[in-house]
Amino acid sequence: MKRTPLQLEASWLDAITLCPSETASEVSSETGGDGEAKDGPVEDGAPDAASPDDLELDFDMSISFHAEDPDLFRLSLRVDSKDEPSRCPYHLFVVMTGQFRIAEDYGDPIQRSRLISNTAPSMLFGAIREQVLTLTGRSAAGPWMLPAVMFPIREDILRSDVADGPTQKGSSASQKVKTKKKEKK
Repeated sequence: MKRTPLQLEASWLDAITLCPSETASEVSSETGGDGEAKDGPVEDGAPDAASPDDLELDFDMSISFHAEDPDLFRLSLRVDSKDEPSRCPYHLFVVMTGQFRIAEDYGDPIQRSRLISNTAPSMLFGAIREQVLTLTGRSAAGPWMLPAVMFPIREDILRSDVADGPTQKGSSASQKVKTKKKEKK
């Protein structure tokens, strides 16, 4: 097996807010989320898992390049759920940063830009999805798996005059992703 030319050297959460929305509060009160047993019949199983159907997420990423090492960069990815509480079980706000290294001998500026704009945020978003699933796994509103998303490929992240290296303060991009609602049969 061959290593990918993009390696994640370190990642960390800069900020995370994950709060049950009004929908989650209603589920919590129906299932005894306040710690008190509720009157009524005992039902089998846990609450249904929260669904990402019709979920709208806002993404923003910023990139900064190392001043002396053109193969080293940091990417910060912000994810924010902007949906109405009636459609989304949680309000989510996350900022995660990763420090990445591209193989020294890998490709031209366009190929490197593709790694930076598509692969790097995908790696961070995978870590965010896992954190959200872990944190919501024991919630009364149920576990929440964020939908997988595709980040757009941008070929303009690196300057064309690579002899001088990439720009010190990289670019930023925003994107909204909306998942399609599944048809119920």
